[in-house]
Amino acid sequence: MKRLLVLLCIVLFLSTTVFAAVGDTVWDKNWTVTGNNSDVINSLVVGLDGNLYVGGGGTNMNGTSGGDWWLKKLYPDGTEIWDKNWTTAGVNADSIYSVVVGLGGNIYAGGYGTNMNGSSSNDWWLKKLYPDGTEIWDKN
Repeated sequence: MKRLLVLLCIVLFLSTTVFAAVGDTVWDKNWTVTGNNSDVINSLVVGLDGNLYVGGGGTNMNGTSGGDWWLKKLYPDGTEIWDKNWTTAGVNADSIYSVVVGLGGNIYAGGYGTNMNGSSSNDWWLKKLYPDGTEIWDKN
């Protein structure tokens, strides 16, 4: 299994290098929340299925919040499969800083949320999701 992962990484690296050497843009995507807000990608990972998982933060994604968690799953061609966002209560700054895809295809997203227990400032936040984006568990 370890050799397969190493081989996959080498193939992905070489493919990326070939595309980069040609200099052609394969696709270009951008997303923004309505208004003059900050929306950022903090983590991007390619799963064993070839799909892209993009995590970060967006401002006021549900219309009544501050910074929110933001996670998208995309096909290799950039087409969106699903889009998720979460927020803590109030107008707080929450953001994903790391996304990992496990061998079973489950997604793990980690970052922080603000005042998650009602009496704190920034708290760590971890979620596990099925490949279809359904939440398995939420820890903080």
